[in-house]
Amino acid sequence: MITKVYIHKLDSEVINREGFGNTGLLPICRRKKLEKIKNEEARNQSYAAGRLLVMLLSEVLGLDEKEAVNLLDSNNHSEESRTVSTGDKVIHYNISHSGELVTVAVSDMSIGIDIECKTDKDFRITGRMFAEEDKTYVADSQERFREVWTAKEAFLKCTGKGISVPLSCFTLDYSEGYIEKGYSIRRVLSKGYDLEDRKYYVYSKKIEDFDYSFSVCSENKNLLLDMVWVEVLL
Repeated sequence: MITKVYIHKLDSEVINREGFGNTGLLPICRRKKLEKIKNEEARNQSYAAGRLLVMLLSEVLGLDEKEAVNLLDSNNHSEESRTVSTGDKVIHYNISHSGELVTVAVSDMSIGIDIECKTDKDFRITGRMFAEEDKTYVADSQERFREVWTAKEAFLKCTGKGISVPLSCFTLDYSEGYIEKGYSIRRVLSKGYDLEDRKYYVYSKKIEDFDYSFSVCSENKNLLLDMVWVEVLL
């Protein structure tokens, strides 16, 4: 299965004017999230993420959007493991947003995704949280900082461990990375992290026309990625 990625540039004016009046376009779990979020930017990001997930599942599974919403509301959806089951098929998904960009990925195996626009002022995060190999690679490049940050986040989301794991206990193979279709592809290396005899690979790229970096992590070294920009959510 091709790992499908949807990415969307937020138009908060449109969402504020039209989006929240039709939350039936979202599954219950996403509606509940919206109710708890007070910050406007975070609320719009969450709404867009929910819509992208519904739209993407609809395409991948050949469902209309109402059927996709019903599937996400059923016992066949595990929000904890971020999986949806239908028939003998299990679909994994992951969500990320930062600033004005929101992205969702679906795959037939565990997937982690992260997108980021932030910078590391005086490279304090790099110096405090990254492994020595990461620090050497980042040097004084904000673009490389975002690449490494999203790669680490995507890896932890793929494994399900979350950010409780120190970012210095694993790194990337900077000596053997290669470029394919605009993505740098690097293997994750342990610096004390138990990989459980598994191999993970991170696909990273700079988002054109934006100061954002984007990474996807999978156990598949030959991942087929299809990224699609979605213009309209409503």
